[in-house]
Amino acid sequence: MDIAELRREHFSGRLGLRFRVDRPAPADVELALVAAEPLASGTDPQSKREPFRLIFHGPMSPWYPQQILPLEAEGVGRLEIFLVPLGPRDGSMRYEAIFT
Repeated sequence: MDIAELRREHFSGRLGLRFRVDRPAPADVELALVAAEPLASGTDPQSKREPFRLIFHGPMSPWYPQQILPLEAEGVGRLEIFLVPLGPRDGSMRYEAIFT
């Protein structure tokens, strides 16, 4: 699926879904989708979708700096998403992706 076609509805029914980081090293890193939340609308009247954000939880180590990560999950396929680490909470590293 093209990243421009993604909507919050693609993810809201998939909370808990585990995404594998499709990189050779470190191996076997998974991020769990924990939230798909709407953002305040009205930011761009030309936008073809309502803005939303995704929150993922992953292991404390290794963690990824801000970057585009290739993620893959059953039923979703492969997506390249810009993730920003939000920091640790409750033993997990949190990441955020914003779609406008």
